[in-house]
Amino acid sequence: PPLCGDAAASVGGLHSSSSMPSLAISQPLPPMMTAPGPSGGRAPAPSPSLDAWLARLRGRPLPTPLPEDVAWRILSFLDPTSAFADAATAPTHVVDRTTSVRGQFTTISAALRAASHGDRILVRPGVYRESLKLDVCVAIVAIPAASSAAAPVAHNAVGAPGCTGSVVITSARNHTLQSTAPLARVEGATLRQTGNTGRSCVLTTRGSLEVRACDVSSASGLCVEVTDQARPTIRSCRVHEGAAAGIWFRTGGCGLVESSEITANGWSGVQISESSNPTLVRNHIHSNKSAGVISFNCGRGVVCANDISSNGKGGVQVRSGARPHLR
Repeated sequence: PPLCGDAAASVGGLHSSSSMPSLAISQPLPPMMTAPGPSGGRAPAPSPSLDAWLARLRGRPLPTPLPEDVAWRILSFLDPTSAFADAATAPTHVVDRTTSVRGQFTTISAALRAASHGDRILVRPGVYRESLKLDVCVAIVAIPAASSAAAPVAHNAVGAPGCTGSVVITSARNHTLQSTAPLARVEGATLRQTGNTGRSCVLTTRGSLEVRACDVSSASGLCVEVTDQARPTIRSCRVHEGAAAGIWFRTGGCGLVESSEITANGWSGVQISESSNPTLVRNHIHSNKSAGVISFNCGRGVVCANDISSNGKGGVQVRSGARPHLR
């Protein structure tokens, strides 16, 4: 089978692409996706929403309905960028906290309940006080405020576009965003955890979540927590002012952090432990209270071409049987 992220690979006519430049870093084969929920011992039935999504990605109808486990297996070879590339044809739900228009939603959670796999949710400017649980494969995209169209887009310290701050999703009691979906994408939003519960702002425990051009912070916990073999992509984000670490990969978590700024966190910028194996490429990791990057308790990881400076306890720490690869 093709490697994950191989631009030349195809599965059933679905071509995988990746914006990650060539840095001689080989990505492992993705773990097999499984259909959510028990099957009761019966053969998995076709899923209309998955079939429709695959047909859009292929650009033509499927010759025959696919069993759900086969559809998930095909999708497991795609990253979220490729999987949600059909934005022009994807079913779209609009969220506006002030709307009274029939067919639109006032909360993102309501739109998620109505969404099917492969749908897109467009969020209009405003402050949304809710905790999101992503268990369906969707793309959530923040719409910039009209006034921001003429204004220059903010950039972070490594030159990557940042979010405009027009859509703010905040939670005080729980994780602001918790993802268990096999594939999902969140783009252009400000994510805040403002309570004193010690909860992470973003928690991903399963699947491939892409967080792109987002501003992430947590008043009492981790900004981003990756566990249990989840493999998110954090790209062009600002991860800052977490009471604990900026990003913690633990218990086998992996994924990619690219072109992001990780700064001013209470612990280290990035923590890697318990056989986790992420890739960090071209990030600016600075001004964190402890180390810029720490790999410990048998952590692994590839740390390549990053600017790591001005951290309280050194740039990179390696402890307790950790084996990171530094370039």
